[in-house]
Amino acid sequence: MKYLLRKDVIDQVPEIPISEANYAACQEARQVLLEGFAVEEKYEVLISSYLAFEKQILNASASNMVRDYVDYYDFFEVRLGLNICMIDLLTSARMYVDQLGRHVRGCLSGGDDAEGAVKALFSAEYEAHTEYRLMEALRNHVQHHRLPVHALSSGSHWTSLEADGLLEFSLEVAVVRSFLAENDKFNATVLAEMPRRVDLKAATRRYLDSLSTVQASVRSLIKGSMDQARRTLEDAHRRYGEVYKESLVGLSACKCDDEKCTETVPLLLDWDDIRMKLQKKNSRLINLAKRYVSGKSCDEKP
Repeated sequence: MKYLLRKDVIDQVPEIPISEANYAACQEARQVLLEGFAVEEKYEVLISSYLAFEKQILNASASNMVRDYVDYYDFFEVRLGLNICMIDLLTSARMYVDQLGRHVRGCLSGGDDAEGAVKALFSAEYEAHTEYRLMEALRNHVQHHRLPVHALSSGSHWTSLEADGLLEFSLEVAVVRSFLAENDKFNATVLAEMPRRVDLKAATRRYLDSLSTVQASVRSLIKGSMDQARRTLEDAHRRYGEVYKESLVGLSACKCDDEKCTETVPLLLDWDDIRMKLQKKNSRLINLAKRYVSGKSCDEKP
């Protein structure tokens, strides 16, 4: 049995002998990077779902500013769009929470305690924030009982009574405790600590704050392993690049018998480049619950 670095192509290309240990290191590194990619990809799905919810609110407010909602069907369409976005968000959050621990375990060599560590991170956020508890209970409610958006209130007000005052349009999106109470399986503890009406925008932002805190902790936890895996593949690219000056697309570590390669490990860096870009793109959210977007004109005064 022999082990090689070569491009996985039909053409004649150089072959570099490597040790069995190096081949095993390449195998492990590729798997670690795939699991790390999954961590960032599923967080990207979560963030994208959240942005869709926020954009739906802004779109509804802008439409009301221009077209003026006047009947029940107008509000039905707005509520339907928000329900679809909120269901997508709660579903992607559940996927993220349920699967993150397994991916983290795959990133860490001998990481048998990884899933427990990730679970502890989620538990800390659950205990610390009423909004987190509400959103988790709301996800179960949506799955088994009814839709999450209970009340809408679109309105406008003047920012000032002076001549330079602006007419500001907004949309309240709320969860109503009495509607949740109709579900006898809704978490009683969460229900008891709720006010009569909860601003779903604020609750969602606080929930994403918490999930972002977990993501930041996970990135720190797996950083050493991810960096080492990346270096292993970069070293293979460097070694092969010394004897082959063209594109390294298709570079693989191969396990071969006397006649042919019986096992191939792709040594792609392109997908890991995407992981790194996603990590940079989705930096930790800090005080998201205190942020909001405004369409206010910023014309400079003379």
